[in-house]
Amino acid sequence: MLKETTPNEVMFPKPDPEMKSSSSVLCYNFMDKFLPSSIFHRLLATCVSQWPIAQRKSENQIFCGCCIFSLDLHHRLTVLFREYVIFLQVIRLGTTEKAPSSKLCTEVREFITKNLTSIIGYLGRALKFEMSVQCPTSVGYRVDCLIPLTDLQGNEDVPCHFHDESHVIRSQDVLNFWFNEEEPSDGGSSTGAMPSAPTSDTDRFMCIAYLLVDVGSRVLRQLLSHHTVTSTCTLDQYLAKNMNTLNSLKRVFNQSQMDIMFPPTGKDTDLDNYDITLLSALFQNIVPTLNKQEKDMIQRLREERNKLYGHAKSCHISANDFQTYWKDISSTLITLSQQCKDTDFEAKILQEIQRTQLSAIPAGSYLDIFKTWFGKIETVEGLIQNMTARLQALESRENSSGSESYIRMPLKKAQS
Repeated sequence: MLKETTPNEVMFPKPDPEMKSSSSVLCYNFMDKFLPSSIFHRLLATCVSQWPIAQRKSENQIFCGCCIFSLDLHHRLTVLFREYVIFLQVIRLGTTEKAPSSKLCTEVREFITKNLTSIIGYLGRALKFEMSVQCPTSVGYRVDCLIPLTDLQGNEDVPCHFHDESHVIRSQDVLNFWFNEEEPSDGGSSTGAMPSAPTSDTDRFMCIAYLLVDVGSRVLRQLLSHHTVTSTCTLDQYLAKNMNTLNSLKRVFNQSQMDIMFPPTGKDTDLDNYDITLLSALFQNIVPTLNKQEKDMIQRLREERNKLYGHAKSCHISANDFQTYWKDISSTLITLSQQCKDTDFEAKILQEIQRTQLSAIPAGSYLDIFKTWFGKIETVEGLIQNMTARLQALESRENSSGSESYIRMPLKKAQS
């Protein structure tokens, strides 16, 4: 229905320091360079229901692929769609030197992110986006000058090579509008500190571990509930129906896991006690309704967990490994949360992922937990090595006495 193209003065606004100041341009950059226009139109509809459309000469500022909203008396929001990127920018009108409200920009980001995620999940599209910031020296809204948040976080400055002359961007200058929620009480420009991103190897480890262990477990619990719980069947009833199968899998489910599913006290099972190991085992053995995509992603989470603390030698992750872990785990969790068919849950998971990405997880108790895990792993490895050494010694003695065939099979099983 919107036939009028976006005017050049909106697409390529000219600086007007005497009348307005603007935020950096926050971007939702869709992977594979593909974004159906229908998704943007639905997002625009939710924005229209949230904020009034700005007017100029009594005309609504809404066009094909763009709309300008009045957030309050002094603030205007531009929401623009170009190729495969959605752009957001807040402008503060007035003759003062005050910057746009960081609190207002943060509210805009949270609203857009929540609704965009819900729309994608509602339409059942397997679309992924990464949040970026456009280089502040770029003129207009361009898809070729975007710097991912993952590059900006944890670095005081980031080089930009999108132009003829390379330059450096100060991370805080472009991020503090959208992620700094603390403002002076007098309404002045925001000067509070930007959320601290993980900068040390230990902080990166804590951040990834929290994402995988805490957020990952929440997603898998919700997915298990989605596949097992109905209006006529509780989780306890579902497990009871599969009691014979579970009892036949003693090598898969140990006694402590059985006690979690069937508490000896007779109380109902508590889903909050289910960890990734137990959840993935249940998905593999008694949840036949999983589709192939869900199975593959659950397996991927198990593999990431094993790589993270199953084979790690210390609570440290390098910057390069952090980026790899983060992209793999976060994209998997976002997709799995969409499979739960609960838009509110999807939005909460996405917000938690974004919060974790821009905030260092305090070591504290998490460090103690991980040290305990590593201690258990090292203890088990020590026991296996000791057992292997003893069996090898026994094999050597048996070989010398001519009983070779008896000991070889148990040794191979023990090593396995």
